[in-house]
Amino acid sequence: MAYYKKGDMYLDEDESVGYSASLWGFWLFIIGAYFVGHYVHGILPEGWPKELRFASVILSAGGAGGILAYFSVHICTLFCMALAYGAFAGLLYLVWIWV
Repeated sequence: MAYYKKGDMYLDEDESVGYSASLWGFWLFIIGAYFVGHYVHGILPEGWPKELRFASVILSAGGAGGILAYFSVHICTLFCMALAYGAFAGLLYLVWIWV
């Protein structure tokens, strides 16, 4: 069984996958909540009461961040696949130009 070093911890494969998924989930939550909250704050009318605007921004940002965090494993997989395909396409492009 392989062990992976993450900071000061040594984790087995299952724990390492869970650790990486939790990091992806945290950052996807933060980034998604920020952008959705910023967007919702910009489109809400100025005439609404402050409490209603605040609740709308917080609930929508938290919901969007939660959805992104829930799908963090799939988003990580798609992101890594996109990087791999991009590197492969770049390599093929360089071979196409040089040959």
